[in-house]
Amino acid sequence: MSDTDSLALYDWSEISKHNQTSDCWVVIDGFVYDVTGWIERHPGGQLICTLAGEDVSAMFHSVHFRDISSTLECYLIGQVREYQSTQKFDNDFLPVLKHKVLSYFVENKIDYRSTQKLGMQLILSLLMFGFSWWLLWIEQWWPAAISMGLISCAMVGGLAHEYSHNNVISKGNRNNVESRLMSVLWACVCPFMFEKQFQYEHFKHHMAPMDSQQDYEVQALSHFIRLSPEVSWKPIFRFQHLYAPFVYMYYITIQVIGGAFYNRYFAMRKLRADPAFFFQMYPATAVTVILHVILPIYFCGWGYWLFGFLAYNAVWQCATYLVAAVPHMAESDTTDSNDWAFRSCFYTRNVLCGNAFYDWLSGGFNYQIEHHLLPSISRENLPKISSIVRETCEEFGYPYYEYRHFSDYLKDHYHYLKKLSTETVA
Repeated sequence: MSDTDSLALYDWSEISKHNQTSDCWVVIDGFVYDVTGWIERHPGGQLICTLAGEDVSAMFHSVHFRDISSTLECYLIGQVREYQSTQKFDNDFLPVLKHKVLSYFVENKIDYRSTQKLGMQLILSLLMFGFSWWLLWIEQWWPAAISMGLISCAMVGGLAHEYSHNNVISKGNRNNVESRLMSVLWACVCPFMFEKQFQYEHFKHHMAPMDSQQDYEVQALSHFIRLSPEVSWKPIFRFQHLYAPFVYMYYITIQVIGGAFYNRYFAMRKLRADPAFFFQMYPATAVTVILHVILPIYFCGWGYWLFGFLAYNAVWQCATYLVAAVPHMAESDTTDSNDWAFRSCFYTRNVLCGNAFYDWLSGGFNYQIEHHLLPSISRENLPKISSIVRETCEEFGYPYYEYRHFSDYLKDHYHYLKKLSTETVA
């Protein structure tokens, strides 16, 4: 690293203004980088802009296996004035883990981003989704709302989530034909779960799991459910362990209507005015409206459409919340550790690893610990490193929790909600 004494100092108020694809700054360990010129060459494409104007230290340290300091230094422009971070990355755990995992992949000649199995699985899932759509809206067979909902849940992990981590196509998250096709597929199978909103929320979740200020899984539902001791208690929370499933059925709808992240994020980033995201903002959204609103109403009428639409959304949104969010909500204790890797392990659970159906339904979210620690690894390669992650956690005294029975998983989440329903828990 160059002489830091000569670097310019920037306040967060200035850094946060540089949050566009045409003007993209990021902060890593207190240093400020103008990566605007790196976007087109970045392996993850425009994903680097998702947290533009913010601290991306956690994503940087967990995503990159190799030392890229020489490349990064080319874009160094300054330091954050009086930088204070609540997270530490100077522990040996993450470097040791990354070395072990990378050595395993190199020795076995495995591309850790490869998705050889995913392609066929996606094709079959999309065909099943199309068939279920036809049964639900053309044949008006309402039970198809269940199968269509479960497939959408699987596509949140298998398609949207993997694409967000750049593990579906090699040149994804760019202004090219392949990326636009992915945006259309996203709009078809994950209706009204806006692509750029999801990516931002998900990366913030990676930055600080279960943080009441940064993690959307806690914040977005804070008016209805208390999911962290840091959320202020309300009388309605007394019964949250009873009504929570009904909230989960429409948690994405609640976010969109309530604007928990949608309004703030899109206003802050001014994405509507950014040409780089025009396709995701308008044509892709139009696909969602046509496929899930206009055509069904045309074929079925308002009454049946409303029933089918609510049923379909209840299934896919509730299932998605159970497989993606709830693995972080089974332990009501907290930790004072500021070690990012330790906190990620502490607030995360693996669920039914090795179960073929659950692996498909969760889209790989069942290997949550491995994914949070090393998010650039594709879902189909996570089972291959689970023993390495478990052994390294044991070596360093880090938690590693796994549910073998779904009933135990739901029971612990129920107790978690019930404990936080009490006013005295703070």
